Amino acid sequence: GDAAYIGSNFNTISQSTITSNVTSGGWRALYLGGSNCTISQSYMGIQGGVAAYVNSANNTTIINSTLASNLPGSSALNLTSAAGTTIMNSSIRGSTAVFISGGSDTVIGGSVLVATNTAGAALAMSGASANLRVSSSVLSAFMGTPGAAALYLGLNNSGLLVFSSNTMTGGQYGAYIATQTGGTQVWFTSNTILVPSTGTIATYGLYLNGLISGATI
Repeated sequence: GDAAYIGSNFNTISQSTITSNVTSGGWRALYLGGSNCTISQSYMGIQGGVAAYVNSANNTTIINSTLASNLPGSSALNLTSAAGTTIMNSSIRGSTAVFISGGSDTVIGGSVLVATNTAGAALAMSGASANLRVSSSVLSAFMGTPGAAALYLGLNNSGLLVFSSNTMTGGQYGAYIATQTGGTQVWFTSNTILVPSTGTIATYGLYLNGLISGATI
């Protein structure tokens, strides 16, 4: 089962280690369903699941912490219908490092996100999520592998999507941005995107696919 399950509000996890040795999917090192919680200077790791699953929780802060998942096809940090999540100065590694679905107002700063699966993303957002700011962070995917992306924005997100002073490396795409809802604003400012050329697949630093409102770069 879950190593730690928190369903109440206003909790703080500090200088702690939470791990699980389960090898099959569906479980978490940490399940967080309560709002206004803080994770600081802590480690969450799991062999066969999600390191931290934040479900319908508001105003979660993760700072100076490390999250790791070893399960192919899973994410280290899963934010589902979570609002106001802030991730600062943290290291997150997983098949997909951070996956946001139906979330809003997520802020990531000064962090390292690494996709450990050949077709994974360092940061992926979909499910009609809204408002994302990523700054001064490193997003890394597998070099030149089909479908992999440092940043992957799926269909129908909305709001203000801002990326500033980041380094995005590896993958078939440095940044892949699909069609977003009308009125969505996408801003890229002072980012470094490095994707290797390969003789086997086409690679792209920045790939805008059907972006209705365009982007400011």
